[in-house]
Amino acid sequence: MGTSGRRSRVETVLSIDLGTSRVKTILCAADGSLVARAEGSYPIAAGSGGVAEQDPADWIRSIADCTNRIAEAHEELWPPVACSVTGQMHGLVLVGCDGSVLRHAIICSDSRADAELRQIESALGRETILSTTGNPGLAVFTGPKLLWVKNHEPEVHRKIRRALTPKDYVGYAMTGQAVTDPSDASGTMLYNYRTGSWDKCLCAESGADGGVMPEIRESAEIRGRVTSEFAGLSGIPQGTPVVVGGGDLATTALGLGVEDQDFGFSLGTAGIVFKRVRDVDQEKLGKQFYFRDVMPDYFLGMGSCPSAGLSVRWFREAVSGATDWGSPCPALSRNKSDDGTPLMYIPFLVGTGTPYMNYRARAGFIGLGPEHTVEDMENAIFEGVCFSLRQSYELLRAGSMSSGQPIVCGGGSSNPRWMKIMASVLARPIRVSKQADAAALGAAILGGVATGWWSAPAEGSAGHSRLCDIVEPDVRLTEMYESLYQRYLTVSSWLNELST
Repeated sequence: MGTSGRRSRVETVLSIDLGTSRVKTILCAADGSLVARAEGSYPIAAGSGGVAEQDPADWIRSIADCTNRIAEAHEELWPPVACSVTGQMHGLVLVGCDGSVLRHAIICSDSRADAELRQIESALGRETILSTTGNPGLAVFTGPKLLWVKNHEPEVHRKIRRALTPKDYVGYAMTGQAVTDPSDASGTMLYNYRTGSWDKCLCAESGADGGVMPEIRESAEIRGRVTSEFAGLSGIPQGTPVVVGGGDLATTALGLGVEDQDFGFSLGTAGIVFKRVRDVDQEKLGKQFYFRDVMPDYFLGMGSCPSAGLSVRWFREAVSGATDWGSPCPALSRNKSDDGTPLMYIPFLVGTGTPYMNYRARAGFIGLGPEHTVEDMENAIFEGVCFSLRQSYELLRAGSMSSGQPIVCGGGSSNPRWMKIMASVLARPIRVSKQADAAALGAAILGGVATGWWSAPAEGSAGHSRLCDIVEPDVRLTEMYESLYQRYLTVSSWLNELST
């Protein structure tokens, strides 16, 4: 317990989760409980050719608004003893010598750097990139984005002092210190997973040489202390320590309490499946992703469906008009056209993640007939996303002795129908997390480690996986889904090949 004047109060850590469209800020107490929260939003500037940008000034304004609201509403919990940051990975924020932002941030979903990816691959070879980073080269990674700036905006590139990921820009704005952690660094296509450092060849070919990349420290270390300028904006006292933090995949795993034998599922704009592993499986290189964890000496093996919640949101906005993740829906059913062909959706709206890694592929409804309703089509979307995630899940499981139940989080997990479909597609019970702020909680745990509440991230994380509801598979659907899944594998492979 700490003291504030003559009054004892609960010690808290402030955690900031910078998402792609919203920021969440929470206060976490030493017992791991979330005691206050606020959130805000900011726009995405999207354009043709895969452009997706945000103004970092919008991030800072939204964060400051959240922290001031929490401070005003929860005097007994304020100020925090430490701060921690997590957020969207793979983005790029460029900072000049005077500390100013040189251009809008190029965020994780921006895919315009395809030519730059090919340029790097031509210089170094695809296999070199794969064996160095543990991941295939992708245009959405930070390195190709930086080379795009060098090729298309050379006057901006010449002024770069630091190239930062989004969460690390927030940390920089708070402390003036340019620091990152292994989990975020490993999503840049500039990090050598074997040495744990920036790779000189990849940095040189990507325009990231000259010392522009930040220092790499462990996630629970202190990156710096809140400056007087940021204190004036946010209400966080000057000198408050700020923890390095981690990328949102790794902090989500920590906040969920995912253990070594567990498989985590996150259903947001993208859908991901992840598992904590000790090392990179050389036989799976190029078929799934590997990023460093915030738990030292671990990686997170990951599969992805880039258009999970995105497919639902697109369909509801363009066709059905519903907007709520948990909108009530009819009971589960399967509808076939007159010739017996089942309705199926292939969720490649913005390309595929694992195992095809093809961002030029596109989605499709298969078996659509005039008798199908809006509900039938949305049902097919739920199923298609689950089939895609099952494909990644089976790849992660291959060769593993893990027997832990899947644990699901994210906005899509609030839809009971979708969760019943997922359990039935996987043919096993799933745990649906009651923790709506897993990434932010994971970052808060790192802050608690730095503060001395816990000796290690695993100690702070213990017990959170129990805060779940259990969803059992529907035995009537499981057999049918098995047959439909085999059909999905065939059709999705065809759609992928059409775009290659």
